[in-house]
Amino acid sequence: MDNKTSDESAAFAKTLDPIPGGRGGRPVSLGYVEFDDQGEMWRMNNQDGGTTQLIMLLKDLKEKSASGPLKVVVFIHGWNNNASPGNETEGNLASFKKMLTELDRSSGTPIYGVYVAWRGTSWPYPTGIDLWDRDAAAKRIGGPTMLTALRSISATARRNANGSVVMVGHSFGGKILTQVTSQHLAGEIGRALGEDGTEITPLADTVVVINSATNSQEMRQVNELMQTHKITYRRGGLNVPLFVTIASESDFPVRSLLPIYLRFNRDVLAFPDRSGHVANRKENDALYRAMGHNADLLNFEFTGSPRSYPRIPWTGDEPLKEIVSKNFRNGARATNDGLDLWLQTSTDQASGKAFRLVPKHISPDGYQSPHWGFTVPDFAVSDHSGLWQPNFVALVSALDGMARPSVRAQVTTPKPKLQIQRQIYDIPTE
Repeated sequence: MDNKTSDESAAFAKTLDPIPGGRGGRPVSLGYVEFDDQGEMWRMNNQDGGTTQLIMLLKDLKEKSASGPLKVVVFIHGWNNNASPGNETEGNLASFKKMLTELDRSSGTPIYGVYVAWRGTSWPYPTGIDLWDRDAAAKRIGGPTMLTALRSISATARRNANGSVVMVGHSFGGKILTQVTSQHLAGEIGRALGEDGTEITPLADTVVVINSATNSQEMRQVNELMQTHKITYRRGGLNVPLFVTIASESDFPVRSLLPIYLRFNRDVLAFPDRSGHVANRKENDALYRAMGHNADLLNFEFTGSPRSYPRIPWTGDEPLKEIVSKNFRNGARATNDGLDLWLQTSTDQASGKAFRLVPKHISPDGYQSPHWGFTVPDFAVSDHSGLWQPNFVALVSALDGMARPSVRAQVTTPKPKLQIQRQIYDIPTE
């Protein structure tokens, strides 16, 4: 598919697209899965017209994971992006490919990237005219076919016990990933409630949505389900983040304009899917506030660290490698009191400064929701689209490090378990 205008004859991107420049000169694996405006996968591709992109990608992923564990990084783009040639040379896709090679050079585990593409732009040039159209398309795309694709990618990567999966969604891509993750988690919670078992299979080891251009309705409901049924995601005694909502404090479009857009759709245009009685303040806030800027969902705080924490200089010629590896190790060493971060600030690019992610509240029984929500300053993620920078990659690496099993001297640290703390209900008898 051209993926820029209206050519809907076939998928644009070739399914498998190895990137040169990985660790030790090895190529970094990259695959594409493209969706049309109705949420269905393209049935044709440029390498094998007889099958889907997904089947080809799963076959390649299965073969590579049989040779050793992989770290699969899935990215779903947002508005005004796609898999077109222009985006591959200087846009969102180009940034993703560069990030994959840099991650591969800093990781002991080979990286396998998956770029999930859709028509995030329906006009040849960026414009606000297609906002309603692309918002509606994102909602359709975050449905059964997308859920099947992401679950199959995750299951294939996990055929190797030490493989891991990180999924990231940005802007309307965050909306898509939130819908799919919510559907998956709700289904797994329902299954666990009806069965004797307690373990739940997560969609990925870590799910991150950044500057998600959607309201808080679905995430609020899933968060309520997790808290009601005491869903835990733990590695040993460590509470690990499963679903992470990150919002930039400087993201003016989502923080300030999205609520106006949502209220206009409900109160002026009277969209049927935005209507209905609102029972309380929390329901009202969930309707109109972006999930990354809804105080009810912000349970973690990004803070400065005590001065006793050392400043760490970025040595050598690969500062991203340093910042990623150091923060990944921080994730592996995290405690329930907080996660240490070493990031670059706009005023100090020569070395890292210490920060922490700390829970705003810890319940008396030690329960911590697997959903982490927090805002970050401009130097961590600048504006709406400033995620392609070392600090954001380092932040995701630290979160991933909390969930990632480590293999040293043939001793495996088990992966975290997503579990439901079962409740016994007394059923009255006549």
